[in-house]
Amino acid sequence: RRWELYSRFIDLKEGSSGYELLGMHRHRQHRVDFMDWAPGARYCSLIGDFNQWSATENCAREGHLGHDDFGYWFVILEDKLREGQEPDEYFFQEYNYVDDYDKGDNGVDAKDLIRRMNEEYWEPGEVTSRKSRWETVAKLYEQMFGPNGPQTEEELGEIPDAETRYKNWKATQKDESSSSSPSYDIIDTGQEFDIFNVVTDRASFEKFQAKATPLAYWVEMRKGRKAWIEKYVPAISHKDKYRIYFNTPDGALERVPAWATYVLPDAEGMQSYAVHWEPPPEEIYKWRFGRPKVKGSLRIYECHVGISGSEQKISSFQEFTSNVLPHIKNAGYNAVQIIGVLEHKDYSSVGYKVTL
Repeated sequence: RRWELYSRFIDLKEGSSGYELLGMHRHRQHRVDFMDWAPGARYCSLIGDFNQWSATENCAREGHLGHDDFGYWFVILEDKLREGQEPDEYFFQEYNYVDDYDKGDNGVDAKDLIRRMNEEYWEPGEVTSRKSRWETVAKLYEQMFGPNGPQTEEELGEIPDAETRYKNWKATQKDESSSSSPSYDIIDTGQEFDIFNVVTDRASFEKFQAKATPLAYWVEMRKGRKAWIEKYVPAISHKDKYRIYFNTPDGALERVPAWATYVLPDAEGMQSYAVHWEPPPEEIYKWRFGRPKVKGSLRIYECHVGISGSEQKISSFQEFTSNVLPHIKNAGYNAVQIIGVLEHKDYSSVGYKVTL
């Protein structure tokens, strides 16, 4: 068991990329996904400002969609529909939140896009629509027994076995090789279950492989941030405080997620909490300057921003820039090495404590 867990992250690159999956991430389908690892827990939920710190409102679901055999827990926070708004017509509707966040706000009709997509991708006869889940079954029954087929078991009589019916059907397909519909075959090497191995023939396979996927249409179907804000209330807002709640054999626990990107101490000296950081894209800082060129060798000054001031508090970056950085420059240094994570809730640890 221990080797199974270790072997999953034996690669350094994989082991250092957990932040891409674990923690809290905005999903394109109007929701926020949260994942954490707690193999000893029996129950997991998110608590915070967004649900009045309720331990039951936003919990991991049963089964593999919420908890797997390796101790990973998965919680989904669904955005809430605003009053008077209708749910999306398509369950796979996506929204741009940050990247090209205004793309998709031009009111493109999704039905028109799907129609254009089908016309470009499929040839006549390759795709059909069903009005009912029983439509295909009814057509197959009529094909096998005729329009006035038997209605009782006595009228049904003896039905040929599946292999005989397949061979009879296959014989009728020889004259339809030019059809645009996909053709199928069955692997039969004499093994017991070969009759169930249905595969498309090579001609149909190569035909569909050669088609270009209409990805441009799928991208065009995404709606913009304005459409998302108009229809939904975010499940968790920017700067909301939250923790993760576990039910363990030793009792209930509240913890700051190990993959939280922003953590602050509690004002009353209690346990710290994570802060959800998702500012509007227009408020995100954009780099204005390029990387400066260094003349000659580097002269590095090691600095501790948090304790660089004279007052009994953790100094800010702005205070360091205004009061300390000019002295470093005048002393002949051309680079600084910053020690200590200023945003860490426990600055005295210099940011080495990554799990709280």
